[in-house]
Amino acid sequence: MVKRNPFTTANQVNNTLQDGGVSISKSTIKRRLHESKYRGFTARCKPLISIKNKKARLDFAKKYLKKPAQFWKNILWTDETKINLYQNDGKRKRLRPYHVIKYDVEKDEPVRDAAGHCICVAKGEPGLLISEITITNPFTGYAGEESQTEKKRLRNVFKMGDVYFNTGDLVMIDKQGFIFFQDRVGDTFRVSDISPDGATEQVPKSNVKAL
Repeated sequence: MVKRNPFTTANQVNNTLQDGGVSISKSTIKRRLHESKYRGFTARCKPLISIKNKKARLDFAKKYLKKPAQFWKNILWTDETKINLYQNDGKRKRLRPYHVIKYDVEKDEPVRDAAGHCICVAKGEPGLLISEITITNPFTGYAGEESQTEKKRLRNVFKMGDVYFNTGDLVMIDKQGFIFFQDRVGDTFRVSDISPDGATEQVPKSNVKAL
């Protein structure tokens, strides 16, 4: 009976057995079904996608319908993972176009070409992860000194007037498109002291006064 219709309930099985003159409790029926590798699930009372979500998806499809293939290569896709770039509370989910650009660790600044523009790295090469700041993808800044906020803004990255958020993360994208974290920039510095295992010590700037 259950094999023919996986949506059969324990009550329905019980009623069928009673009609045949067999009296058995629902708990026993459930136990026997579990022993036979059948598991019960409670059906949802509402559809997986609401009317509001359907409309939002349709609006999204219309908005990005004519975007070129290159646009989609620079989109960071997630599977239910909340990614907080610059203090977003996560309540509004949106696509966050990103780029990975060449970065000079020694000079602590992006590498630029002869025209003064940043250069995207090739796959397999580490670089700085950045995301464009727009009206729909804002960066409100830090509380306190404006200079700290300005340090996180990269200007004239690929063209005059554009502004990107500097995540401070060095990442590497492999040939399959997976992103791997490599290092942090800007908030650590290297000293000449050598630890017992031979590795160069890294001390966060925030801990300098404590030392």
